[in-house]
Amino acid sequence: KRLLIFAFSMKLNAFIHTETYSVQSIGPCLLELERETGYARGLLVDATVRQRQKVSFAAGESSAKASNGVIRGELDVYDLGASGGQQMVLSITSEEDNAVFTVVSPNGDILAKEAKNETLVLPDTGDYHVIVGGTRGNASYDLTIGIQGTADPVSKKGSGLEASGLIEHATAVHRKEVSFAAGKSSATVSNGVVRGHQDVYDLRASGGQKMNLSITSTEDNAVFHLVSPSGDILAQEARNETIVLPDTGDYHVIVGGTRGNASYDLTIGIQ
Repeated sequence: KRLLIFAFSMKLNAFIHTETYSVQSIGPCLLELERETGYARGLLVDATVRQRQKVSFAAGESSAKASNGVIRGELDVYDLGASGGQQMVLSITSEEDNAVFTVVSPNGDILAKEAKNETLVLPDTGDYHVIVGGTRGNASYDLTIGIQGTADPVSKKGSGLEASGLIEHATAVHRKEVSFAAGKSSATVSNGVVRGHQDVYDLRASGGQKMNLSITSTEDNAVFHLVSPSGDILAQEARNETIVLPDTGDYHVIVGGTRGNASYDLTIGIQ
């Protein structure tokens, strides 16, 4: 293994900060770093000394294309402001099929890694960073970035008090930890709630994974909320959702009825 050292200085604070990373594979330009935190920041620090560009759309357009090239070992960064709940659609093409991108959220979470085509539901409002590199040799590329949909207030940083209230109310009724059978990536739970009551299902997952949820009920009166490990409400009174998870930790799926009693089947999957 080799060591890759990033050093950068901040004049305002008059200090130099150095970090050491252990490299698992030196083949791809986007190196795998043996570290649970700091991977995204390491990418950005390395890439900002090369080329960085703010992406904007022409009037009436919802996408833009950037054409450029990177030599082996270099990265480009494209910054784009977007809102939680919108979808980001990305694709990259290159003559030798050797260009890939990584997407980093405003919070520093990696939403896509070494990808060529992705459609992401954005978890936060702020500046997203698309980092382009080559998997081998030099890469000339065309990168297309598009934004679809409008901001979903539920997907923004929510009230921790509101999320806590949901969980505290529900735990007095029924709470269960969800696990998958060997070789499976989803599970279905069946239960019923009486009017005014809620159930909680806890499931551990990693940031950057996708959670697929769906709920069905005889009278179409069962819905779920999804609360992140940090207390943000990612979905509210929903029946079908696919969500890119912003954090690593325990997620809470809270089930209730919109009217009367509700018997339901809830399916949770992780990709």
